[in-house]
Amino acid sequence: MKDKLIEMHGYEEKRDASPKIRGFLFQDLVALDELLDNKNEYILLEWIEDVCCKTKNGMTVIQAKYYPESNLQYSKIYKELFCDYLMFDIDGIECECQLALHAKDNIDDFTKDEIEDFFKCKDIPEDSVKNDTLLLKKKLKCLSKNNYEDTVIENIANKTKLKEFCTKVKNSNKKRLSEYMEELVEKIMSDCNTRDEDENFGKALLGTALLYIQESYFEESKFLEHRIRRKGELVERLRPIIDNEEQQIWMIVYEYINECIGEILDDPTVDDAACEKYRNIFITTIKYLKERFLDKEERFRFINTVTLEKYKKVNKNDYITYTQSKELKIFFKSYQQIISYFKNVWKILFDIGCKDFSQYINENIKYILAYNFPKEIENTAVLSSVELGRENESLRRIFERIKNIDEEKLPSKWYLRGKERGIKSYQWDVTDITSDSNTIEIIESDKRFFIECLDCLHINDEMGKSEECDECIFAGVCNYNNKEKGLICK
Repeated sequence: MKDKLIEMHGYEEKRDASPKIRGFLFQDLVALDELLDNKNEYILLEWIEDVCCKTKNGMTVIQAKYYPESNLQYSKIYKELFCDYLMFDIDGIECECQLALHAKDNIDDFTKDEIEDFFKCKDIPEDSVKNDTLLLKKKLKCLSKNNYEDTVIENIANKTKLKEFCTKVKNSNKKRLSEYMEELVEKIMSDCNTRDEDENFGKALLGTALLYIQESYFEESKFLEHRIRRKGELVERLRPIIDNEEQQIWMIVYEYINECIGEILDDPTVDDAACEKYRNIFITTIKYLKERFLDKEERFRFINTVTLEKYKKVNKNDYITYTQSKELKIFFKSYQQIISYFKNVWKILFDIGCKDFSQYINENIKYILAYNFPKEIENTAVLSSVELGRENESLRRIFERIKNIDEEKLPSKWYLRGKERGIKSYQWDVTDITSDSNTIEIIESDKRFFIECLDCLHINDEMGKSEECDECIFAGVCNYNNKEKGLICK
């Protein structure tokens, strides 16, 4: 069987990958769903099809299509699946085909007559397949995707095979990304025989499972064994998470990152080109944070950037003494801010054409994630957002934490989503940060910082719309009130 999978992968490497860009997270969820199904011995992602499952009796190949705002070209999809079926069939391997989908025009299984209408299939004698199999395989290796499919159907297909295919193919309608993730949390917790009522614990398990799935293509290995995913191995990955709260911290953030990319993929303004850019940012975010989360000081650096917790709870001296359980609670409580933070950073990177999350991070600053963006003042802190209804309290908490950091250089600018904007001073008392009584004249230049409200950086259902950062958040004049920001860009 593995020899056949390697052979088929050689043909399928020519497939157009563009449909998978939008649906890559959906594809991962479908793969995880199949991995949890005991009927499958192992699964493969992006190998022959989006998901390929080895069963006791043969193979199941799955195309995963996520098009919540548009319709699918079903005839094209079924043509590809029919080719898969025929290529397994000529070697006597049982093959079932599935279209896992979430689309605007979700439909149930097609009838036999509807499927036959997708194809123009002429009869070819059965014995001609046996005589020409080796020659055909050699020919297929040299063909483009479209020519490959046409050649397979022309040389192998007949009405008998098409009728057999009609009994082996089905549609499987799936939920939207957020709902599908919730459904899989329940399945994972059931498999682990745990019913912890804390939804964050379930998210940590889902994050672990998604990491196991996604590592298969993060590594970009072309070796079959490196790409195979087995349920037993997944269970071994999940067991330590149940009892190890330090590992749960990274896994919960990993799940939040996947939630964030899921929301972006559901954004109607995000086309396939934008999806590809965000996918690169998503992958580089994971690569950057994964190793750093093994270090408690790096975890502090991250949570100090995003949280709205008080200074007395999140300060470096106390934080490094916290148990993993106490750390975990802070991360749980900061869920909304973590999502907001990633959206803010990713949108800026998208707008300036950067695909690498870490490219502009200032590694000399250890207490917070600060950036040196091009055409922007150095040492800019990208934060999250204030809490609605508690804007002033949120601002005071952030100010107190940053103001009390024991570093020579504090952020020159904050990107903080909210109503507050303008020039501020680190010399002020905490209560002064929300006051209008202070003026620019009394602020020493080396103590100044500026708050960008991010009102001109749109993220709500607008993540796919490019904005000119040079003309808004990087500009020397505020677009909101036309006032000078009082800072000198590099």
